[in-house]
Amino acid sequence: RCGARILKAAMARLPIFDLIQRVGGVPDEEMFRTLNMGIGMAVVVAPFYADAAIRRVKRAGDQAVVIGEIVRGDGPAVELV
Repeated sequence: RCGARILKAAMARLPIFDLIQRVGGVPDEEMFRTLNMGIGMAVVVAPFYADAAIRRVKRAGDQAVVIGEIVRGDGPAVELV
């Protein structure tokens, strides 16, 4: 009885995704479902550990940002806001 609320504004959107969406007339939901919008990998941690997890990823030489949260409810498994 939970789902993921993904914050579209939290992610840097690469120009290639705008081109694909515009030329193909693909809705946002399908872009995320099919192409993952360049997210690559997502890790779910308790909010208390988010800053520490991001620091570790950055120390390893990669990029990391908080892109959403896990929420209670019977709604969709993934909600794009």
